[in-house]
Amino acid sequence: MRHRPSPRTCLLLGLLATTALAPTPILAQAETRAPAPADAAGLTLAPIVVQGGRETPTTEVPGFTATTSASATKTDTPLIETPQSISVITRGQLDARNAQSLQEALAYTPGILTGLYGFSPRLDQFWIRGFDAAYFGIFRDGLRQPTGQVFAGIRTEPYGLAAINVLRGPASANYGLSSPAGLVDLVTKRPPDQPAPAFTWRPNEDTTVTFLGAYQKDKTGGSLFNYYSPTTGLLDIRTADPAWNDLDIESVRAGYQIEHRVDDALTLRQSFRYAHVDANTRYVYITGLSDDGNTVFRRAGQDRESLDTVSVDNQAQLRFDTGPVQHTLLAGFDYTFLDTTHIAGDGPAPDFDLITRNYGKQHIDMPAVYGRTLQQQSQIGVYLQDQIRFGGWLLTLSGRHDWLETTSRERIAGTDQDASDSAFTGRVGLSYVTDFGLAPYVSYATSFTPNSGTDWQGRLFEPTTGEQIEAGVKYQPDGLNSLITASVFQMTQENGLIADSSHISYRAARGEVRVRGIELEGLADLGDGLSLQLAYTYLDPEVTEGTAATEGKDPSGIPNHVVSAWADYRVPDTVVPGLSLGAGLRYIGSSYRDDDNTTGRNDAVTLFDAAIRYDLGVIEPRLDGVQLAVNATNLFDRDTTTCAQGYCYQGLGQTVIGSIRYRW
Repeated sequence: MRHRPSPRTCLLLGLLATTALAPTPILAQAETRAPAPADAAGLTLAPIVVQGGRETPTTEVPGFTATTSASATKTDTPLIETPQSISVITRGQLDARNAQSLQEALAYTPGILTGLYGFSPRLDQFWIRGFDAAYFGIFRDGLRQPTGQVFAGIRTEPYGLAAINVLRGPASANYGLSSPAGLVDLVTKRPPDQPAPAFTWRPNEDTTVTFLGAYQKDKTGGSLFNYYSPTTGLLDIRTADPAWNDLDIESVRAGYQIEHRVDDALTLRQSFRYAHVDANTRYVYITGLSDDGNTVFRRAGQDRESLDTVSVDNQAQLRFDTGPVQHTLLAGFDYTFLDTTHIAGDGPAPDFDLITRNYGKQHIDMPAVYGRTLQQQSQIGVYLQDQIRFGGWLLTLSGRHDWLETTSRERIAGTDQDASDSAFTGRVGLSYVTDFGLAPYVSYATSFTPNSGTDWQGRLFEPTTGEQIEAGVKYQPDGLNSLITASVFQMTQENGLIADSSHISYRAARGEVRVRGIELEGLADLGDGLSLQLAYTYLDPEVTEGTAATEGKDPSGIPNHVVSAWADYRVPDTVVPGLSLGAGLRYIGSSYRDDDNTTGRNDAVTLFDAAIRYDLGVIEPRLDGVQLAVNATNLFDRDTTTCAQGYCYQGLGQTVIGSIRYRW
């Protein structure tokens, strides 16, 4: 077997490359002071201080409407000039709703479905345009955040984010290994421009080095769904048992981002990150129900996983003109190494009496280990992109080639597997930006996603591939802080992975699925303290290649219609000083309970959320920076149970959270 450097070796080499950078104090934001004019009596007026600073992709936008992002092109590009659907969840939106998880943060974004797995604090789970995107669609600061073979992943803590960028549609032309459905790029909060303690160096005015890192430990339940019978449907029987129901995840990540401006035309960048995750899961699942309906038969499972990953992305950006045509050329090379271990166990568990419901009263033995899989993946990608501007026309051309090596060792079965994959992916987008802020566009993109892990028989998965064609229009009127977008699309995905309904610790490959859809989004900061957010999604999914029972049917759990709206209002200080109010609704349409479309549909549901915030600094200057807030999710406690892919999940009930925040 060929030798590969360990993740820790790669980490040390990467950090060594930064030691030549000498630390200097953080530079404050530039200030321009106007000359102090004198009046006729010779009095000098106070100087006027003008602090300028345009919005960047890492800006913590206080309102609802962002104007730029780097997630679609890896360059600082206005949203209206991006020929693909992209939404930016600003810091203002996150604060208004006090989002406690990535699912809550994404709940008001078009094209996103977050309730398919119900209330599941175990891991980040979301679907984009009808496809599961959590396994390969989570990025942080432009680098993919890999997951293990089953449960080893880093759960998102929204408070540490400046913004969340949601790119809908294939992004492999720039990012390589990513979900065909799109990606969610988490933008970490950066040090402020004014002097403050922060891990940022500026060796000179053209170079910035930012260190990013986190440690996180999560403890939740290993099993969170209710029992689903193919004949009787959902039953009020929780599969979880307190005697054997844990998911412990411990993660650490550390990295840096370097940017060096060579001159006005050329900029060089490098991003690096190392991450380690340990996960230990214990769960109970139900295998059947007795004829008299008084007893359920159960088994116990356990999964232990570890994950080490190293990612580095090198970019060179060049701006130049060829006559009247302007170019922004981006060339890049990236490398990702993934090392995972998955130990799976399964064994008998005591039958459960439905009359006494004696949860946690029976001893459950340690399940016997039946699988021990060690897997390594190394991926190398090179990419090139040219953003071409001619008058109001904008043409984006992107191409990338990836090479992937996968080695899998199953220690108990004694089987070894090796696979080599490579693919070219691309994107073509054309838009026209008018003088009055209207920008129609069309785009075509492809994707390539090699899958980690194995099926329950230890076989490697084929890569997931996808393609999308999209047309839309964006409108950003002059003088109004708002953005309105509309798009139509057709996306096709082949060999996508779904939960294996027969083997709880594994995933299974599904044939080909096509989704056609429409998305609408409106964001506006209207002044006088009022901000609005509206979204609508229509999806028409179909299994175009599958088993005889599923072909031509709708994938389970995917509603045809999703609507959301949120309004946030800062009450004038002349009425109630410091008071802000927010309210939202979410409508999730009905969907099939199983991929065969034979056991009925999940009910449609409308949920209401609300918020109230109070800024104490407005009424008492000594309390400047102190804010009290109360946020309610699912205000009227509606039942949101969802069945899909052989499992049923209970949604989040009425939740009220009070918080105190102090900013200094």
